[in-house]
Amino acid sequence: MIKYILSICFCLCVFLPAFAQKSAKRELRGAWITTHFGLDWPTSSQTPTQQQAAMISILDQHKATGMNAIYFQVRNQCDALYPSSIEPWSSTLTGIQGKDPGWDPLQFVIAETHKRGMELHAWLNPYRAVATASQLPNFVPNHVAKQHPEWLLNNGSVITLNPGLPAVRDYIMSVINDITSRYDIDGIHFDDYFYPSAPVRDTATYNSDPRGMNQADWRRDNINIFIKRVYDEVAVLKPWVKFGVSPTGIYRSSTDPTIGSNTSTGAYQHYSAVYADTKKWIQQGWVDYLAPQVYWYIGQSGSDYGILIPWWNNQASGRHIYIGQSIYKVGASFANPTEQAAWADRTQIPRQMRMNRSETYQSVYGEIAFRTANLRSNPLNVRDSIRVKIYKKPALLPAMSWRDNTPPQSPSKLTAVKQPDYSYILNWIKPAATGNELDKVRQFVIYRSESSVININDTANILNITATDVNTYTDANPANKTYYYTITSVDRLYNESVPSNVTDYLAPTITCPEDQYIILNSTCSSTLSDYTKQATVKDDVSAPENIVVTQSPVAGSIINGTGNTAITLTATDGSGKSSSCIFNVKAEDREPPYLTVPEDTIVATDNDKCSAVVNYTISSSDNCSPVTIVSDFPSGSSFYKGITKVTVTATDESGNSTTKTFTVTVNDQQAPLITTNGDKTVYTDQGRCSASVLVSATATDNCGLVTPSGIRNDNLALSDQYPVGTTTITWTSTDADDNTTTSTQTVTVTDNINPIITCPAPVAATTNNGCTATGVSLGTPTTSDNCSVASVTNDHPSTTYPLGTTTVIWTVTDGSGNTSTCKQTVTVTDNINPIIICPAPVAATTNNGCTATGVSIGTPTTSDNCSVASVTNDHPSTTYP
Repeated sequence: MIKYILSICFCLCVFLPAFAQKSAKRELRGAWITTHFGLDWPTSSQTPTQQQAAMISILDQHKATGMNAIYFQVRNQCDALYPSSIEPWSSTLTGIQGKDPGWDPLQFVIAETHKRGMELHAWLNPYRAVATASQLPNFVPNHVAKQHPEWLLNNGSVITLNPGLPAVRDYIMSVINDITSRYDIDGIHFDDYFYPSAPVRDTATYNSDPRGMNQADWRRDNINIFIKRVYDEVAVLKPWVKFGVSPTGIYRSSTDPTIGSNTSTGAYQHYSAVYADTKKWIQQGWVDYLAPQVYWYIGQSGSDYGILIPWWNNQASGRHIYIGQSIYKVGASFANPTEQAAWADRTQIPRQMRMNRSETYQSVYGEIAFRTANLRSNPLNVRDSIRVKIYKKPALLPAMSWRDNTPPQSPSKLTAVKQPDYSYILNWIKPAATGNELDKVRQFVIYRSESSVININDTANILNITATDVNTYTDANPANKTYYYTITSVDRLYNESVPSNVTDYLAPTITCPEDQYIILNSTCSSTLSDYTKQATVKDDVSAPENIVVTQSPVAGSIINGTGNTAITLTATDGSGKSSSCIFNVKAEDREPPYLTVPEDTIVATDNDKCSAVVNYTISSSDNCSPVTIVSDFPSGSSFYKGITKVTVTATDESGNSTTKTFTVTVNDQQAPLITTNGDKTVYTDQGRCSASVLVSATATDNCGLVTPSGIRNDNLALSDQYPVGTTTITWTSTDADDNTTTSTQTVTVTDNINPIITCPAPVAATTNNGCTATGVSLGTPTTSDNCSVASVTNDHPSTTYPLGTTTVIWTVTDGSGNTSTCKQTVTVTDNINPIIICPAPVAATTNNGCTATGVSIGTPTTSDNCSVASVTNDHPSTTYP
C-alpha cells in the first residue's frame, strides 16, 4: 500500500466549515489487513492456534469499531495464504516460502469474518512477483519467477510480472478464478501496484505488438485489458463477487478537472507512474468501485484532501468511491512542522470522515482504514473516536444496483416479548430459502423506536444488523422503556426488503358488519363471500392495511340449506395478537323450482275415435325442498280433436313457483273405410264381346259421414258394358280432415265363344318339278268371331306338295285364345313315264349242250321323275338256247 507523503514547507491555517451529512445508513466501513512482511498479521513464529487467535482478536476489534468489510491480503508476491496448486505458500505464515502451515488461513478468515457479519474481500497484488529482488535466489523452484524468468520486469529493487504479455494475464487470471471459484469471498481487490514506478525495460515486448499506440498508451492499454477481463470473468463465475481497485490518491494533476485534480504537478500520479487509467476503468464500468488512497491531510499543499475528495466524487460514473484513510499517519512524527501539527490533530481523521459523508459528495460511499495495526494501537484515541462518534450506529454496505437490484422477501410475524429484566426477546419467521445466491437472505436489520411509526431511513432507529440469517435477537433495554421494533431482510448485495410488521402489545379491535343475506343456488347451496373487507379494524401500531383479517368459515366455504350461519372474523396484527367478532349470514331460497313439461304435443285420434287419450310426463325439482305440481289436464286425459292448452304449476315449500304451458294437438289422421260388393268375374254376353256387371261401394269414418266415388280405368260409366279383360274401378273417399282412402274393385270379363272357320275346297295337282307339285294355292278359309279373329294358320304353309294326298288342317284363334279347325286335302298325281335303256346285245356260245348257261345279260339304265319301282325282263333264266 503506497504511503506517499508530500512535505509542506509552510504553515497552513484551515477553516473547515461544517458539512451537511448524508445518511450513514449505507456506508462501507473497511479495514485492510496487511500480511506482507506480517505488517498486520501473522507472526510467522506463532503456531497456527496462536495465529488464529490473533486473527480473531483483530476481527473482534474491527467489529467492535463498527467495520463491515475486511480487505485481507492473500497474495503478496505471487504466493498464497491458502492452499494453491498454482502458487507456493507465503513465507509470512511459517517464515519459509512453500511450507504448508497445516491450515487454510483464507477459509478461516472468511468464516470468522462472515460470522461477525462483515464482508471479506480477497486482496491481491496482481503483478508484484518479488518484493526484494535480491531475495529471488531464495524462492522455491515452483514460484512463477523461477518458472518463467522471461515474464519478469526487474528494476533492480522490485521484480514484477510483465503486464504486456498475454501469458502473464492468463496466469494471473487463473489465480483469481481459482480463488473466486473455491472460496466464498465477497470481492476481489487490487491495490496500487501495476507497472513498476521505476524505469521499465519492456521495449522488446512493446515492439512485438505495439497495436498502433505509443509505448505509454500501450502500457495503459495492457492494464485496461486485464482490468476488464477480471471484471468480466469474475462476474461470470459469481455475479455477487465485487471487484475494485485501490490506486494511489492522485490520478493526474491538472487545473482542468476533466483531466485531473488541482494538485501538484510534481505529485505521484498513477496514470503516468504505473500506467493505471483508473478514471477510464470506472467510467467504462470495469470496476464496481475505486478506493483512492487519499493519504493527505485537509489543506495539505499540493495534495489537499479537501480538493481530492470532490474530484474523485465526480469521477464515479454511477459506481462507488471509497476513500483510503491514512490511519498510519495519526500521531506519527514528521520533520515538517505543519504536517506534524496536522497529524497530531485528533480531529483530522474524524473531519475527513465527516467530509466523506457530506451531502455534496453523493458518490463517496465510505472509507477503508490503512493499516489495521495502526488502528488497533489507537493513536490519539482515533479508533475510539471512530467507534463512539463516527460509527456509533451500524451501517449496511452500499447496494450495487448494476449487480442486482431485486430485494429479498421480507421477514414476517415479528414478535417482541418483554422479560422480567426489561429485555425484549424478538422472534420472527425468515423468508423461505432459495437456491439463487443473489436472492438469499444474508442478514437482518433490526430497527427500534419509542414510536410505533418507525422510519427505517433514520440511522438513529438502527439497533443492530445481525451477523447471519438468524431468527431471534435479544435487546437488553436496561432503561426499562417501551420499544417498538421492525426488521428487514438484506441479501448478499445488500438490497433491503420492505419492513416486517411493527411489534405492539395490544390486540387490534374489530367490528363485524351487520347480518348478511345470501341467496342459495340451484343446489340449495351458496359460496360464502369474503367479508373481511367489511370489517372495521383498528390497532395501536399496525395500520389497517397491515392487519390480517381472517374469516371462519373461510370465504369460498359452501353453505347448504336455508337458515343462519355464524361467521367469525378475526383480526391479527403483525405481532400475532388477535381479536374476533361474530355475525350471521342468513341463507334464503329464492330460486323457483325447475319444471319440465313436454314439448307441444301432436297426436293422432285413437283408432275409430274422434279423440285421443294422452299420457305425458312432467318432471320437477327444487334446490331445497319437495315440489307440489298442479295441472288443469292431468296426464291420461282424453283430448278431443283440435288444440288444447295445458297449464302446469310447480310450487316449492318457500312459495317459489314456476308455471309452464304446452299444447296438445289431436289430429284426425284416420282415413275412411270403403267396402265394395267385391271383385267380379263374368263371361261375355251372348253375341257380344262385353258383359253387363253391377258394381257398388259404401264408406264409413271415425269423425263423420263420407260418400265414396268410383272411377273405371277406361273412364266409362260404372253402368256401361265391361269389355273382355279386367277393368279396375278405383273407389275414393275423403273425410273433413282431408284424410283420403282408396279401394279397388275389379271386373273380369272372359270370352268363352269359339270362332267359326270354313276350309277352302280340296285341291288336285300334278307333279311339275320332279316328284312334287309346286306353286300349289290352297285358297283362303272363311272365319268369324263374336269379338275378333286373332289369327288363321295351317299346318302346311309351303306351296310344294309331295306325290299323293296331303291333309291340311286350318286353325282359327280369337283374341281370347278360343280356337276352331277344319281340314282341306291336296292330291298330287304323277303322269310322266319312266325312262329305260337296255344293255348291249350279248353273244354267247353253248356250253351245256345246245344251250349257253350262265349268260349275263347286264343291267339296263333307268330313270324317273319320282322313282323306279321295278325293272323286269321276260327271260329271267341265265340259260339261253
